[in-house]
Amino acid sequence: MQQFIKELMKGTNEYIEIREIDPEGNTKQHFLKPDQIAQYKPPMDKNVYIGMYDRQKNNGTAIGCISTGTLWADYDGLRQG
Repeated sequence: MQQFIKELMKGTNEYIEIREIDPEGNTKQHFLKPDQIAQYKPPMDKNVYIGMYDRQKNNGTAIGCISTGTLWADYDGLRQG
């Protein structure tokens, strides 16, 4: 996962948000710089979401977004046929 995040963050020195959500809906946010990604270990018992925008530190809202070099689509729950 760290290599994937490093690729997403190429060319930035800003923060990226990683949000962990446990089965009860409790949320924990991490705001990491590119050089901190290698130390992040994703938990196996939570859903982990990675923000695709460079962010201001400690701001997980749209207002905190600075820029992005990534286009992302999430297709949870699609049915075939």
